[in-house]
Amino acid sequence: MATFLRDNTAGSDENVFKKIRKRLEEKFDSIIQKVVERREALIVQLELLEREYETQVLQLEEMKSSKSQMEHLFSNLKSETSRKSFRKSINDFAEEVQYASKVEYPELSFVCETNDLEWRISQLGVLSKTMKNELIPIKYDNISRPLKSFGKIGSGKGEFYNPRGVFVDNKYDRIFVADKNIRIQVWTINGDYLSAFGKGVLRWPWEIMLCDDNLYISDIETHFVTKWCSTNFSFIALSKTTKGSNLGQLCGPAGLDIDSGEVFVVECENNRISVFDLNLCFKRIMANSMINTSYCLRIRSNTIYIVEMTGIIKLFSKADQLMRTIYKHENFSNNIFHFNFDSARNFLVSDTSRNSLFILSPDGEIIHFICFKAWNLENPFGIDVTRGGNLVISFNSRHSAVSIL
Repeated sequence: MATFLRDNTAGSDENVFKKIRKRLEEKFDSIIQKVVERREALIVQLELLEREYETQVLQLEEMKSSKSQMEHLFSNLKSETSRKSFRKSINDFAEEVQYASKVEYPELSFVCETNDLEWRISQLGVLSKTMKNELIPIKYDNISRPLKSFGKIGSGKGEFYNPRGVFVDNKYDRIFVADKNIRIQVWTINGDYLSAFGKGVLRWPWEIMLCDDNLYISDIETHFVTKWCSTNFSFIALSKTTKGSNLGQLCGPAGLDIDSGEVFVVECENNRISVFDLNLCFKRIMANSMINTSYCLRIRSNTIYIVEMTGIIKLFSKADQLMRTIYKHENFSNNIFHFNFDSARNFLVSDTSRNSLFILSPDGEIIHFICFKAWNLENPFGIDVTRGGNLVISFNSRHSAVSIL
């Protein structure tokens, strides 16, 4: 009986062992199968990644090739030889059209102004930099005559009477000019007339500034500041100001600039600065009785710059402290109405009586000057700078009202 039990137990252990072994083999086979399936899936993914990598390498090579072609194109555009060749092609075409208009189609008229042609060709030299929206330094020694002049005395379309402030909208390549013909005139950077606005609201607009697609304009005769849409030139708001010297009143608002959500206006008759928010609500006054008759104001790096009519330059902090005075240069007259800065922070001061533009270093030393007498231009006033490194100046002149140098 004992022997039988031993044998039976041994048989039972053997069966259990076989079952366990079978289960282990099945489990192992299942794991192997999953590993094989996973390996095959990974191989497929790897092949896809390799194809994608090859595609990206090809795209990168194409981009490098395109970049090289663009650099070569810009290099050609900037070269003097290319510009001369381009100019010759345009001149040849102009001659053909003129011949055709005279001989074959006399009813057609064709005008090709040399000034306009030279202006457009000159832009090719700065095309690559302006594409990057960079400010190009002005080469004052290279200025020998205006590249483009437009406008004349009158009250009609494209005509001016006593133009003052000039603002260059480098984003859309537009020039805004304050015209005493109770309006603002708008031109392209190439000197093509676009539009005019402001009649019925403005009387003698003086300075123009742009902020958040809105134009802010000071009016020296109505004693208020206005706000306009820069896209459709619709009127938005005006400061609730009347003529006077009390808080919230203005008397002769002239120079204007915008900084940190505030509008700063220098009053030529109250000898102070009034500050408004962007909705033209009055906030405070600054530099009260610390300014002597100034028509121009600019703000850079939280510093307010004032140039008085006599040519004295004063720097104020936003905390209403006089930081520095740069005394009048001996070459200045007493008729300084406008100034601005170039990209190197040099002062650009237009002297109406001297009929000249003075370029001063940040320390107030004259580093260059331009006299306009030889160009039949008289009485320079407003001034601004284009992205391409050109000066735009308004003149109260018989021959032209705005010139691009």
